[in-house]
Amino acid sequence: GEPTFKPEEVSCDLIVTDVTDLRVLFNMVQSVFFSILRWDALLDTAVDDQMDIQILLDLGRRDSSWSSRNIQTGRCRGQMRFRPCIDIHNGKVKQIVGGSLTDRRDFAKENFVSEQTADWYARLYKKDALRGGHVILLNKAGSPYYEATKEQAFRALRAWPGGLQAGGGITPENAWEFLDAGASQVIVTSYVFREGRIHYESLNQMRDAVGKERLVLDLSCRKRDGIYYIVTDRWQNFTDVAVTEELLWELSGYCSEFLIHAVDVEGQASGIEEELVRFLGAWQGIPVTYAGGVGSMEDLEKLRKLGKGRLDVTVGSALDLFGGGIPYECFI
Repeated sequence: GEPTFKPEEVSCDLIVTDVTDLRVLFNMVQSVFFSILRWDALLDTAVDDQMDIQILLDLGRRDSSWSSRNIQTGRCRGQMRFRPCIDIHNGKVKQIVGGSLTDRRDFAKENFVSEQTADWYARLYKKDALRGGHVILLNKAGSPYYEATKEQAFRALRAWPGGLQAGGGITPENAWEFLDAGASQVIVTSYVFREGRIHYESLNQMRDAVGKERLVLDLSCRKRDGIYYIVTDRWQNFTDVAVTEELLWELSGYCSEFLIHAVDVEGQASGIEEELVRFLGAWQGIPVTYAGGVGSMEDLEKLRKLGKGRLDVTVGSALDLFGGGIPYECFI
């Protein structure tokens, strides 16, 4: 039969702001041109409204059923974007097992310790136009390793001004240090969620200090008695705050994005938290980035489907940059 894809039905708001964006736009147009020529591939594929537009750009590639190529300057209908990460612990870029991080002797169970500095990764992400990733400081202020970890974070932010978010011990007092160093936004958890509850005074102070558009709330969570609760203090402590639709709508008035690690599977590359992904994908509010458990391309496809293309994704331990098996090239 005739292919169901009609070019005029694909919508995308794209704003070109710099030379990098022009390169991304050129590559996108070129890919579309060659994909349209591949009618043999199109004849084999039914396209619905929720399909990631990037699948259309890669129909000629038979080695994978899913592609996460990224259009950096706009979000297309049904698109899932890849958000890279730089996690820093004891002054080193690492991948750790979620929930293993403790303040006692600054211990964490490690999956990978990089020989590269944080700015090496930042320059790589900048070269490949992967915006919106995050730099996370995993040592708290007062740790003997904190200054070394902070210096690595600043090196990454300076290597790509405006390209990365920063999180880990962010407060109204220090937030502008990270923003002035080049962070596009700051990520906050423990300053707002502590003593088992939401501190709305702190939340308002944080929003007033940096503005809603520069604030990302980390709602990383663990499951207890069948309910996902926000965890804080490097994921060591449960709060009494359950992740619900009502909570997402309420907190979306204070920030521009949510970052949500599924802590029980974080760093294990053992499969995603399907129940959490399904719940987040049904919510249609501000952007949400999911992290945790991705171990294969099949996991990414499952995340796209269950999340209805509405969730962005961070891949850490499973990425070959961090010793895993998923090629980084799949995302550029």
